[in-house]
Amino acid sequence: MLRFMELSDGQRALILLYSVLHFLLQEGRTVFLDEPENYVALDEIQPWLLSAADVVDGGSGQLVLVSHHPEIFNQWAVSHGLVTEERDACGPVRIRKFSPPATDLTPAETIARGWLNQSGSGAAEIAH
Repeated sequence: MLRFMELSDGQRALILLYSVLHFLLQEGRTVFLDEPENYVALDEIQPWLLSAADVVDGGSGQLVLVSHHPEIFNQWAVSHGLVTEERDACGPVRIRKFSPPATDLTPAETIARGWLNQSGSGAAEIAH
């Protein structure tokens, strides 16, 4: 019998993510996840992301997802992305909807070039 701790980090992460999907999101809970793609290959996390989006779009639960992965930005930034802005180190943090400049760049390329926020530092997050 294989024990949980004998699994790889990615396998354990996937078990926990699917547990969150089935036991929290589908039950109408609000879930905050910071970089769920850590330790998991994109082709392994992508089905979970799509399933989570289906659950949330179906009216069950809420998902706030923080990620640095370019594919996640490109998939959801335009429809669900939020940007945090901090104008000075001691000031308030403001949140606005992600809206890329009028270019042919993907959301991930826009962020990588620093064009996301011309007025101060910014970080993109996905709230779905």
